[in-house]
Amino acid sequence: MKAFTVNLRNFFKMDTGNSFGNFDADKREMVIPLYQREYKWDFDNVKTLLYDISVRDKFLGIIIFDEKKTNYELVDGQQRATVCYLTLAALYNYYKGSAMEQQSIMRLLKPYGRFILRNESVGQYLDEHACEITVKTDVGADVYCQRTALAGAYGMIAEFLSEMDTVQVKTFRDKMLECEFLVLINDTHTRTNPIEQVFLDINEKSQLLEVEDIFKGHCFENFDEYNHGELRGLWISLKQCALRFKENFYYENLSRYLYLFILANDSVNWPEKLVYNGRHYLDGKTMDETKKCLCDMIDYGNSVLNFFGNTQKDGYRFDDLCRNSYDYRDTDDHKVLKILSNRILRCQSAQYQKLPFMRFIFELTGSEAWQTAFTHKEFRAVVTNLFIYTQLFIVSVGKKSKHDIDVTVRDALISGDKRAVIGAARNLRKNKVEKFELKPNERFDRLSAVYSLTDYYDPNENWITFVYMRESGFNSEHFIIPDKRHLSLQWKHGGSVIPLQLNGIDGRYKRKTVNLLVLDKTLNKELDRFDIVTKIEMIKEWYEKRGARIPAHVGTFIGMIEAMDTYKELCDCKARPFDGSAVSEKYKQFIEVYFSENHEQTMLNTLKELFKRRFENNGACRD
Repeated sequence: MKAFTVNLRNFFKMDTGNSFGNFDADKREMVIPLYQREYKWDFDNVKTLLYDISVRDKFLGIIIFDEKKTNYELVDGQQRATVCYLTLAALYNYYKGSAMEQQSIMRLLKPYGRFILRNESVGQYLDEHACEITVKTDVGADVYCQRTALAGAYGMIAEFLSEMDTVQVKTFRDKMLECEFLVLINDTHTRTNPIEQVFLDINEKSQLLEVEDIFKGHCFENFDEYNHGELRGLWISLKQCALRFKENFYYENLSRYLYLFILANDSVNWPEKLVYNGRHYLDGKTMDETKKCLCDMIDYGNSVLNFFGNTQKDGYRFDDLCRNSYDYRDTDDHKVLKILSNRILRCQSAQYQKLPFMRFIFELTGSEAWQTAFTHKEFRAVVTNLFIYTQLFIVSVGKKSKHDIDVTVRDALISGDKRAVIGAARNLRKNKVEKFELKPNERFDRLSAVYSLTDYYDPNENWITFVYMRESGFNSEHFIIPDKRHLSLQWKHGGSVIPLQLNGIDGRYKRKTVNLLVLDKTLNKELDRFDIVTKIEMIKEWYEKRGARIPAHVGTFIGMIEAMDTYKELCDCKARPFDGSAVSEKYKQFIEVYFSENHEQTMLNTLKELFKRRFENNGACRD
């Protein structure tokens, strides 16, 4: 193990200026290997480093290298090294037109004829042409999608320099080049693999690293060096899974992927750092156990991702997970199942509650026995129950935590008992229905799920025949208070439409749950800003013309409004000659009563009871 300090000027030259040969003269390249984490510093991290360099003599921290046959692999410190390297590129461009200044900086960027810092996960991201360096990344080579982060970092650095005059830039450059790293190089590869142990000792104890970095360190500690090549391949596959989970399912990063997988698949309630009673999750595991853990994480991720990809295909009928689902290919079941599945997986605010569904998909993907055991209706019922569970969790009151994670579905799947799986999913749904409360202010995406269940849930089949979505032509109708900046209504009187200003009404009413219906976009547009009496008439006529029943939640709204005395007074105004002042006053009274605390709570309670009644079937549920 070598340890030495070196300033930035000599760091990128890989020359410490002494006779001890800290860097091997035959290995003139620093490489960020593919298995390492991606570049992920945000603007605040970059700005802090630049500011610290500009105001004080900055110690840049520890850099850890693993010495290989032809180069040095950067084990720890790539974020700082990358920012410093991009800063040199920005300085090179700043001095465009000053050949000697540029040559001086290029001797650090390319001391041996090529860019000294190479990143295997992003390819060649610096391009020199006509005395200017650009940051541009080949999308195909950008394994972990770092293009935006690297370009953003460079842009921020260039802006930082542009705000200085030439004297300030020179001072900053000189200070930066004198900043020092403490460099540790593993040049003795033994079975104990000291570089990984040093990596963990320095970073884990001071909590400088993220979960993924510490987890990776323990993986390398558990593996013999002879098997590190295989381990690196597994780690790359795992990172790619996590990246796709981030893109599709809103996981934050690989650390989150590891944490949620372990929470969902291990009986111990591990904390986020994956250290329980002083012991890391991987402590004491053999190479085979560590490999199995990584392979399970990869297989789990790929099975869910492949399933998600299938649900985007028109021809997909779920028959890879349930053998007789193809018999239902001519029904609309597959369309609804795709919607339910996507709503679960792409939900941002119920990450813990996705886990039972993901585990269900994972188990069915890898088991022909499970695929044959579940009938289409049973499969459909499990998906429906888990959809209801996740959607009601989103609208539930109270803080969501890892203690809410369900393990009953997982345990039932492990037991191999189909009835236990169906029962566990049903119990999750039942529990959430029993505790369901409708909040005073709900967004469209949440209300659309609740009203889909209210209007289209079949308790005997345990199945939702239709789901409200913007993509299928539905949106929210601001029923009482229009979705406009100023409260202006169109009072329909006989054959005339008369503008009606209602100043002084609380603007917060517009966002109330009791102000929102979910309606067909065409109907919604026709309703426009007409008064409430006209709207109700138009809704009734719209459904009557189509020979369709009014949806349950819409009918409930209409029934409660029609029972109000203040609404009846508005109806009376329609039968008399128009009096603007009288109508305006009556309308304000109607609105104030409608949104009064007592009436609002009564409506919320009525909607809640309507919702719960959809699940009453006297025990006749066939799931």
